[in-house]
Amino acid sequence: MVVFTASNGSLDIAADLGLLALSVPTRFGGLFVDRDTRGLVNRLLTNELLYIISSHQLVCDEIYMHGTYAQYDVHLPRLAAGKRIGIRASLVMDPSLQSSLCAEKCEDGFLFTGNTVARGSVNDCSLVSMTAMLERRVRSFIVEGSLLPKGHKVKRGWILYELRQHFIGQNTLLGGLLPSAPPSNEKWEAIRWRTDQSVS
Repeated sequence: MVVFTASNGSLDIAADLGLLALSVPTRFGGLFVDRDTRGLVNRLLTNELLYIISSHQLVCDEIYMHGTYAQYDVHLPRLAAGKRIGIRASLVMDPSLQSSLCAEKCEDGFLFTGNTVARGSVNDCSLVSMTAMLERRVRSFIVEGSLLPKGHKVKRGWILYELRQHFIGQNTLLGGLLPSAPPSNEKWEAIRWRTDQSVS
């Protein structure tokens, strides 16, 4: 049995095998497999690599479920090919981290103020999915890692990113609101099937 780790160049191998886009439609370079298959694949991964790929898959899923067609075309092929590694930043993960991020719409984009936290460091090869309060709603944004300020480690692998009057362009807002709760497996598959039919 081959056990992948994050330290032996296996992210490149994972990208070649399509493991970085298991739920992405084949037209964008993914394998589009069901959750049971994803679970079987995850059993071959070490904890470190499992976290990286799981976080990456969350970003892929979020773009696929809530993004626009233009965002599909821009982001999904790069994520599927491993040219960008998805990192999920959170509005609030741990009260002691004091994570809070607000966005304000301006003429050419959004002005961010506050903090966000992510597990792992963001670099120029990252594509970061982060949530922020916008007009009293939690909205999701997709941001190139190169656009975020340098973060600093706070605890247990969490990195804190401080955004003070930080401007990011308008094409970063995902096309829809995040669901208030994760859909059930049956509902998820039905939504994913309908979405795929509408873009195929």
